[in-house]
Amino acid sequence: MCVTIFAGSRLDYEARYAAPRELPKDFGHTSKSEHDSRRAVMTAQEGDPMAVAMALDEAMNAGRLETALALFSDDAVVIFPSQPEPNRFAGKEQIRNWLQSDISEGIHVESGERRANGERVTWTGQISLAAWRERGIAPIEGQAEAIVRDGQIVSFMYAVSPESLARMQQASLS
Repeated sequence: MCVTIFAGSRLDYEARYAAPRELPKDFGHTSKSEHDSRRAVMTAQEGDPMAVAMALDEAMNAGRLETALALFSDDAVVIFPSQPEPNRFAGKEQIRNWLQSDISEGIHVESGERRANGERVTWTGQISLAAWRERGIAPIEGQAEAIVRDGQIVSFMYAVSPESLARMQQASLS
């Protein structure tokens, strides 16, 4: 699903997430994507964990910050175990900052091999940001897991594959 791998210094990384970035006023405003995102959220609100995970991808790809944020519970936790600290975002405000940063950087998500077992959904993901595409290291591959209760994500984790992590580390050295 959505992940931000940051190859800069810890101070740069912390500054990036300290406050949300302003999105252009017309960012992500297309009637078809708005309709598709709203349809995805309505389906997700029916409580199907698989639909919730798919709706998050759709909202991110459409640049719909509020739609994506609505899929998380108020006390949700997002963790990126293969990233430098801070790699944990808890609560709506921190999750909003993470989502807004990725959306403003032109995130594109492709997911596959989805599996649901009760409230747990796992899948493979390919994530790309504009900067990664420019540097030739996108997509970044990994494994995602979401725990969904009552139609909202309470826990989300994305672990970058060792191969993608090595590519990113190599790119940061050159």
